[in-house]
Amino acid sequence: MDPGNLKAISAPSLVTEGENDIFKPGTFENIAAALPDSRLKIMKGHEQDGYVSHTDILYPGIMEFFKS
Repeated sequence: MDPGNLKAISAPSLVTEGENDIFKPGTFENIAAALPDSRLKIMKGHEQDGYVSHTDILYPGIMEFFKS
């Protein structure tokens, strides 16, 4: 993914990451920085799939994003 292409996305975006994610450190921070209107939510103590399969961890962050 070319972060330069993300600058064309004008919709507000929520970028989520597990604190212990399998991706290289900084990956999601760079994605969030490239999006013009984004928020980065890091799920503390979780891997990539942990917060997706346990929606009670992800849900509050999604609701906060939509309320803002």
